[in-house]
Amino acid sequence: MTLVDKEYINRFYNSFIDLYIQTFTGTYIYKERKMDSSMEVDSSYLFEGDQTSSIGMASPGEIDGDFGRTTTDNNMPPPPAPSSTFKARLPPPIRTTSSPPSVSSNSPRSRLYFKERQGPNTKALESLPLEELRKRVLKNIQEFSYSGAIFYSNILVTATDYAPEDVFLLASSYFGNKEYHRVLHLLEQNSLLKNINQRNIKSDIKHRFMMLAGQSYMETEQFEECVTLLSPGIVKKLGVLTPEEQERENKSVKHASETAAVQYAARALLVGKAYESLDNRVRAIECYKKALDADVYCAEAYQRLVDNHLLTSADDLQLLQSTNFNPGDEWLCLLYQSKILKHGVAVKKSIEQRFQAVDDKYGMATNPDVAVAKAECYLQEHNATVALRITNDVRARDPFHMGCIVIYLTALVDLGKKSELFLIAHQLVDAYPKRAVAWFAVGCYYYCVNKFDPARRYFNKATTVEPQFAPAWIGFGNAFAAQDESDQAMAAYRTAARLFPGSHIPLLCSGMEYLRTNNLKLSEQLLLQSREMCPTDPLVYNEAGVVFYKQSRYEEAVRYFLQAHETSKLPNAAFLTNLGHAYRKIDDFENARRCYQQAIGLEPREGSTYAALGLIFHLQGQYIRAVELYHQALGLKPGNTFASTLLNKALNAASYLDVA
Repeated sequence: MTLVDKEYINRFYNSFIDLYIQTFTGTYIYKERKMDSSMEVDSSYLFEGDQTSSIGMASPGEIDGDFGRTTTDNNMPPPPAPSSTFKARLPPPIRTTSSPPSVSSNSPRSRLYFKERQGPNTKALESLPLEELRKRVLKNIQEFSYSGAIFYSNILVTATDYAPEDVFLLASSYFGNKEYHRVLHLLEQNSLLKNINQRNIKSDIKHRFMMLAGQSYMETEQFEECVTLLSPGIVKKLGVLTPEEQERENKSVKHASETAAVQYAARALLVGKAYESLDNRVRAIECYKKALDADVYCAEAYQRLVDNHLLTSADDLQLLQSTNFNPGDEWLCLLYQSKILKHGVAVKKSIEQRFQAVDDKYGMATNPDVAVAKAECYLQEHNATVALRITNDVRARDPFHMGCIVIYLTALVDLGKKSELFLIAHQLVDAYPKRAVAWFAVGCYYYCVNKFDPARRYFNKATTVEPQFAPAWIGFGNAFAAQDESDQAMAAYRTAARLFPGSHIPLLCSGMEYLRTNNLKLSEQLLLQSREMCPTDPLVYNEAGVVFYKQSRYEEAVRYFLQAHETSKLPNAAFLTNLGHAYRKIDDFENARRCYQQAIGLEPREGSTYAALGLIFHLQGQYIRAVELYHQALGLKPGNTFASTLLNKALNAASYLDVA
């Protein structure tokens, strides 16, 4: 075998691994050998024993189950060695006296690529048009050509010996190209990250570096590092605060200028997002409030507080009232207010009246955010038809408006629109396969067609993609509840309650699940808590009325069913039927009859309501009318055993009456 070039040999260290192959049993033995002082080829050590024997195979009894080791038996002969022909094909060991390569300052390659900085590159400064290069970088960034921006930025930092302004251009180009780790390494290498306060840099440039580093930390999911970098001056004390400390923390911070206030708000917003990702929602709420207090135009902080349901409905109203708007910012106040018009005293007005000011005075009727807020109000009033119409109009202009999609999906599920769910699920999976809302849409489709196993699977995938996407946890729990998996359903609802501390929906679902399993005391507690959080949801009153009805507290049941009926802006057949049942229990047959008749007018194909109305006439002794209604109930639902039993009793009673 010819000698290998010494440049190739220098790539190896002072020792290497000789590989011994014992047999074809899958057994490998590794042995470390020191290199000798001379380079030579030696293959005689590879195998021991008879080198002319053929290759032997290990029997099944010789193989241990632990990672393929062969068992050792002193009574068994050693396995035969490979033949010399097989041995000759193996690569021989290489021995050399060369040392491993090193990256030292004496190396020519080190002097070429790892030169110590010696100030600006004079030749480059004199020969290169630096201002033109900076314009080229900015132009490439504006045109989203980040690779070109990186090319010109590298020329700049080479010429100026990594001047902070040019480093920022290069880091911004890396960030635009989604090379976040390169951003952090570049800033750390140039003492512009953790040691930035030791550099003599202008405050606005320092703020931009810190924000760029914080965004890179967020993109790489290094949330604790983001908090460590940006929280000084925003979060003064970590851990649990005493009431006095909390009051001191909540006081407004005085800023030297408007620019300083805007920069403070931007940092507070980013720290709040990091805390929210770390499930520290108390700190997140604090940071969002500080951002909004410093800069009333920090809309993202307000949106995160409201849209993520971090505050209760009362806290939302208090936050809006305590926000210091400028005299000419009435339009902004109305736009912020549009997001919480589903709460508080505003619910006494119709939805069109609530949005009249922002629609007519400022012409925001076609604004997608205002339209989505209006659709959410209709959905909370259980008017899914109008909510679907509004969200369809929004999606016609912006089909991937993320705030609209969840409301749109909820309305489709409420109305049982299977084809539309199938279509949007495919669109979202194609467009956003890494977003939780796409797999949430798939789960909604399978839930709507009563295929709960795949629904659970896709809801679970949505929670895996984005663990903080609370609607997926609600759907996950509903899918478990549909299959009588109460423990898993409650676990999902508790997770949603933790993620949406200001939303009453997880508590409502938990109370309904306890009601389904006949745990009435816990159900009552959760439903009353849900009512305290959102006193305008008619479903809360209806479910609480069912709890009282099952506890034989019929007077309270009547009161809650009436509240559900009055709170609902549209007549609801289920609410009216339940109210009729409660009236019947307290022997108020006239009001019960009126409720049943109104429910039949809303849903004329519901057979159980006819049976309930027939029971009222039956109790009043009007057997012929009762028999007619029982027949109608059985005609709509032949398997209604309740109506069948009552029909027989009514016929018997009527026959006795005729005989008499």
